[in-house]
Amino acid sequence: MAKLLIIDDEELIRRRLEKLLQLDDYETFCAEDGPKGLALFQQVNPDMALVDIKMPGMDGIEVLKKIKELSKSTEVIMMTGHGGTETVIDALRAGAFDYIAKPIEYDELEISIKRALEKQGMMKKLEEYTVSLEKELTERKKVEERLAASLAAREILLQEVHHRVKNNLQIIAGLLNMESRHITDEAAKKAFENTRSRIDAIAFVHNKLHTSTDLAHVNMADYVKSLAAQLQTSYGKEERKVTLKLEVSEEVEFNLEISVPLGLLFNEIITNAIKHAFPDNREGEIKISLIPDGSGNLVFTVKDNGVGIPPEKVKSGSTGTKLINMLARQLGGTLIVENDSGTRTQITFKDPKMRVNPVAPVAAIPTNMIK
Repeated sequence: MAKLLIIDDEELIRRRLEKLLQLDDYETFCAEDGPKGLALFQQVNPDMALVDIKMPGMDGIEVLKKIKELSKSTEVIMMTGHGGTETVIDALRAGAFDYIAKPIEYDELEISIKRALEKQGMMKKLEEYTVSLEKELTERKKVEERLAASLAAREILLQEVHHRVKNNLQIIAGLLNMESRHITDEAAKKAFENTRSRIDAIAFVHNKLHTSTDLAHVNMADYVKSLAAQLQTSYGKEERKVTLKLEVSEEVEFNLEISVPLGLLFNEIITNAIKHAFPDNREGEIKISLIPDGSGNLVFTVKDNGVGIPPEKVKSGSTGTKLINMLARQLGGTLIVENDSGTRTQITFKDPKMRVNPVAPVAAIPTNMIK
């Protein structure tokens, strides 16, 4: 039951409104002037007030302002038989919900009361919704903070995992290197060295992840450039000025699942070019590229201007050849090895859509000689 406060200096009006409103199941309270009305307002905390504008002492506009100071949510309907447009404007500016002229038509007043109570109900629901929303946002912020903390912890853990994997692989490579020093059989020694080189290539992937801000993806441009320079130094070709030219899209980045087999492929093919393309201290050039072909594929190519590869070597069953074919199949790619003023090895495979932006222009790494 809604509570209504009637403040009017005319007793007949107060009594008439009180009876009519009680018949409509409103709980009513009456006061004959502003000060008494305000005192009663603080006692009963009504949902709405009906206030006469013209009263002795404290007029209705002043009473309206006091009520709004005490309770902004309480709706006030002003009543008067005097005053023109300016009075109406003053009342509405002060926060009145409506203005009813005397003599009061009860039907008109009843409609205004119902509208005011409906507005109150909607404002209450809006306030409850706002409080609920603020609570939900606060809870969501706490969850996001917990998730951020958890993610940070997982990143630290993942970084440590990559670091330890890299270190363990380097230990294995070091052990193989130590053992190879005691091997006199050249074929066995070569097998040890090749195995160590492949382990280094995998460790190199984990090292890139360990030192990167993105612990899940490897930037291929950075990886290929670093790996090629490392291989060139390892096989002593930089003294003979075997120039390496790289063209790898800066947009190409892969997760660990793609990066490891791709890194092994890079290692095998680039190693073959460095070791076999330029015998007898020849000088030469090796071009390495990994770029999108514009049709959903990535093309990895190693092209040298060396002595070329004998046909029987292409079809040989050597470990390196088997590994290259196996890795190409693992990537779902097609392998081409051919003599083309040297040797050209090309693998075309589907863009795995991990982190490749097919629209971005290819950014070639500067083609200066890596030293």
